[in-house]
Amino acid sequence: MVKRKLGAHGPEYYLTEAGREFAPVVQLLGEWGQRWYRTTYGKDELDVRVLMWDLRRAVKPDAFPPGRTSVQFEFRDVPASQRRWWLASDGIEVDLCPVDPGYEVNLFVRTDLKTLTQVVLGDLALKNALAAGKIELDGARAFRQCFERWLGLSRFADVKCVKRVA
Repeated sequence: MVKRKLGAHGPEYYLTEAGREFAPVVQLLGEWGQRWYRTTYGKDELDVRVLMWDLRRAVKPDAFPPGRTSVQFEFRDVPASQRRWWLASDGIEVDLCPVDPGYEVNLFVRTDLKTLTQVVLGDLALKNALAAGKIELDGARAFRQCFERWLGLSRFADVKCVKRVA
């Protein structure tokens, strides 16, 4: 299903032909899970590492102004060792850095883990989180204005939850 190769920045994973053929089934299972089971966003369901890897895959690097871009995320409610993360992009590829990569930061994002997870999963609109002060952006206006287009949501963010009647 999956092949592992050593890449420039460590292991990289690729779908085999069998994996590519199975991809539609995985997509349907993901949609089903989003429709019928929604997280309650409990602490045992939240993981900053998983969220940041998902963000790395979903961001749209060409939405920011040309050139190298560095975005620092700071999560107020996670242990200090996992509090800060960086996404760095050359406009084509995006790297996730759990330690400061040393680039000038173009945009600082301050939030809590639950809020950003809710936004990425489509349960909270980014505009609402920003308006409520749950997400704070600090940086040049051009980067703040592009953030919503740049931030990628889960591929299942548009799947609506089925409300169960007891």
